[in-house]
Amino acid sequence: SSARFARVLYKIIGYVSVIFVAKLLRYFPGLEQFHLPAMLAAMWLILATEALSILENVNKLGVVLPQFLRRMLEDQVSKHSEQVPEVSS
Repeated sequence: SSARFARVLYKIIGYVSVIFVAKLLRYFPGLEQFHLPAMLAAMWLILATEALSILENVNKLGVVLPQFLRRMLEDQVSKHSEQVPEVSS
């Protein structure tokens, strides 16, 4: 449906925006050193979020998955969503 497509489109736009902002750090004087950590954090956040979504959908199909997988991915999402590089002045 169009509502589902809009949700997916917003998610993709959000992901691309996060990666774009992390990539832009390379071009700002004084922030170059945060480029790689920000890119890695953004990529891990996206990967873990999508993996959680896949696990939820597989679980809806009735497939029993080990609980440690879900816990591990939830830990990764929370770790990388809180990981913001500090800017020293």
